[in-house]
Amino acid sequence: MTRRALALALVLTLGVVLVSAPCAAQQVPVVGPQPVYAPVYAPQPVYAPQPVYAPVTPRTETRPIIGLAIAGGVMLGVSWLVHAALISPLAGCNISRCDGAWTDFRLAGVIPLAGPWLQLALKPASERDGWGPYLVIDGILQVAGLTMLILGVSLRQTVTVYGELEGPGPSLAFVPTATAEGGGLAVLGRF
Repeated sequence: MTRRALALALVLTLGVVLVSAPCAAQQVPVVGPQPVYAPVYAPQPVYAPQPVYAPVTPRTETRPIIGLAIAGGVMLGVSWLVHAALISPLAGCNISRCDGAWTDFRLAGVIPLAGPWLQLALKPASERDGWGPYLVIDGILQVAGLTMLILGVSLRQTVTVYGELEGPGPSLAFVPTATAEGGGLAVLGRF
């Protein structure tokens, strides 16, 4: 029995060793050289030198009212061109012929400003021609456009100007230049 007991003890010991061996292998730390990492630095921003601005003081100027002048010119031009080029030449005309009594009426439409008022006087009598209200409206538009144009150019408004440097007007400078390919003359200007 001693042999049996000894054999049983040996089998049990081997069984315990074999069962516990994988667990012991997992718990054993691996010792070796540790990796060495180089420090990583984020790129530093590069700041450009800031330009130095001369102090600019606001100043006031008197200028014509350009918007009013442009609107008046457009109103006068469009109302006169539409009337003289499109509407007046067709007065008193049918598809086949033009009535000779309307000739003076058609020619008066070419005259700016006074044309619609002259056409009211030269218009041949007709019961339902519809020219009266149109000619009055066109005459008012032309006179109003001319009035706006004249007022826009002649009246002045005071404007505060920011950001423009004071000093003399336009200037030019001629600067000699030299490069690897050759030389030349550069023109620098302020307008």
